[in-house]
Amino acid sequence: MDKGSVCEKCMGGDYYHAMFERCHKGLFFASLLLALEMYLHKWLQLYSRYVDLFLVPSRFMGEKLVEGGIDPGRVRHLFYTIKLEDYPYRFDSDGYFLYYGRLSGEKGVLTLLEAMRGVSRSFLKIVGEGPQRQVLQEYAQKEGIEGVAFLGPMEGNALKSVVSGAEFVVVPSEWYENSPLVVYESFTMGKPVIGSRIGGIPELIEHGVDGYLFEAGNSGELRYWINYLLRHKELLPKLGRAARKKAEKIFDPHFHYEEIMKLYSPLLMSTNEAFL
Repeated sequence: MDKGSVCEKCMGGDYYHAMFERCHKGLFFASLLLALEMYLHKWLQLYSRYVDLFLVPSRFMGEKLVEGGIDPGRVRHLFYTIKLEDYPYRFDSDGYFLYYGRLSGEKGVLTLLEAMRGVSRSFLKIVGEGPQRQVLQEYAQKEGIEGVAFLGPMEGNALKSVVSGAEFVVVPSEWYENSPLVVYESFTMGKPVIGSRIGGIPELIEHGVDGYLFEAGNSGELRYWINYLLRHKELLPKLGRAARKKAEKIFDPHFHYEEIMKLYSPLLMSTNEAFL
């Protein structure tokens, strides 16, 4: 993100933009070093000469690599994997919906709070920490937005318990999410997800099957789908079961191993032949 919007200034190889935008930790010289590193890599052709396979967890990321000059013939897609037994699932809920993740501008939590102005049938729990937390809390208080609780950072079994009790999870990101694990975890626990239509998120959520998609940054459309689910709670178990079924099919470690070996085997064979 740059000044609140997605930035692709370096996509064509003009890495000096990172220096002027202070992309690394907001520091000029740290960003300068990264820019110089990328120019060196480009001059040495490290990626084009020495990388045989670019394995990406979202087709979106693969498309961006190709736009940046990577040979499409060396880009392959495979979702991440998740240890299913570590995430207990349930298809009922305790009467609230959930956002969990970093509290920063690119995550779209402010858009979620704006959407809450027209939501009155349920309760939103926000789990996480980040530089925007105070701003978000002050905004909710100033605007008189009710039915929102900031729970702070959580992890481990405590976090799983909160996710398990949710009706659904909201992922309102406004930057290029690659393949967000929050969707993997939510699906594995039997929770549908309302997610923004940006980056790799639409590849994970099938609209109307295991969740719903909305235009990133559009609080009105997000409000519509939140209210739609709250008005039609009979859909939640069906959506949750579809989400869990998807997790069992494409996030399972055994499936992941089989697919990754299909990708690696030709590379291993060609490497062995090179040494014969």
